[in-house]
Amino acid sequence: MQLDLETLPVLVRAGSFIPMTDAIQSTKDYDNSKLTLHYYADKSANSSKGEMYDDDGEMFQANTHSFFELLSFEARQQSESLSLHLSRKDTRYVGMPKNRDITLVIHHWQKTQ
Repeated sequence: MQLDLETLPVLVRAGSFIPMTDAIQSTKDYDNSKLTLHYYADKSANSSKGEMYDDDGEMFQANTHSFFELLSFEARQQSESLSLHLSRKDTRYVGMPKNRDITLVIHHWQKTQ
């Protein structure tokens, strides 16, 4: 494949979780109730973990005052099965969503028949 500025490859470690949100113009437009979670499956990564930290974006040292949320992602892959576990550790902060709409995108997963 020929590479140029329009076709740069993105390299991602096998088993990685990459949480993403929609593009925004300012952090004031950030909507933390919607999340797209990309998982990059690969048989070389039998198990993997990822985390995402989120807070209100305004409080100084929110992490030391426990005003944050920690989302955890785990994957286990064996032969033709893939299991995913999503969890959240919340300590509450102003504006924290009660629920999140998560769209899960799994890359490179093919079940052979």
